[in-house]
Amino acid sequence: MTLSLQFAKVLLELLEQKQLPYSRFSQQVLLKQFQEDGIITISGRRQKIVQMSSSEILQNYLENHFGITNLTAYIAILSEKTSTRADLVKVASDSKIQQKKVFEGFLVNCYKEIYGYINNEKILLKPIPGSFVFINDYEHFRLESDVTIVVVENFENFKRINEQKALFAHIKSPLFVSRYWGVGLGEWLSHATNDYIHFGDFDLSGLKIYIQEFRNKRTPPLKSNFLIPSNIEIWIERYGNRDTYLAQLENTEHIDFNQYPEITKLAKIIKQHQKSLHQEFFIKFESISIDKQG
Repeated sequence: MTLSLQFAKVLLELLEQKQLPYSRFSQQVLLKQFQEDGIITISGRRQKIVQMSSSEILQNYLENHFGITNLTAYIAILSEKTSTRADLVKVASDSKIQQKKVFEGFLVNCYKEIYGYINNEKILLKPIPGSFVFINDYEHFRLESDVTIVVVENFENFKRINEQKALFAHIKSPLFVSRYWGVGLGEWLSHATNDYIHFGDFDLSGLKIYIQEFRNKRTPPLKSNFLIPSNIEIWIERYGNRDTYLAQLENTEHIDFNQYPEITKLAKIIKQHQKSLHQEFFIKFESISIDKQG
């Protein structure tokens, strides 16, 4: 799917104003994709509001998924009737402006010394402060059997994983992998033999991402799970957002969460309280008492 001129203009306005009325956006199917990928949130019932997660995430999403490195230049080129295909190449990685990934691979992070192997060559995966390790040749990337893969949905949580150690105290050797900033994660995870835990938003869309992008791609007996703190119901009831929950109902109504035992209880809690809780909660409320996964 391409990014139309009108949609691009509204996105630029969103970058400047942080939020806009839902009615301003064309290409509703594409907007839903942005929502499901966690780039924007939609809240409100009568007057829906679109908000972006962060300008950094939105800009990198445009580059990684559409090859658009400069949104302003992209708009200018599309607005000029005399623009050539060569002009388009300057602002998009594909001359026909089709959806395309800029690079292949994904970022990993950890706070313990964990080693991996690329083409049987041993590498240290623990980055120095202020950096991450990028795995490009993921097809030949493997881990020791005792390492648990933890896919982190939100980049801010991934970046500040040290501040959330209490959530992962029950995991011996967690390796954190960013869902964004690259491609190939789902493919690699489909054949990685290590246990896999998903750390995402505690809402219906977060469960949908877990199911469709990762869990369903892993063939049994490969283990998959969703990180659920034992006191999550308290946090959802106390700090959850009802507008986000209502906005996600339409996009998730076709999913039978009862088919997935590891998240059935969480789905029931979310529906019972009719609230959603973003995973950033565990960064903002660093002083809360966090129990281990239930």
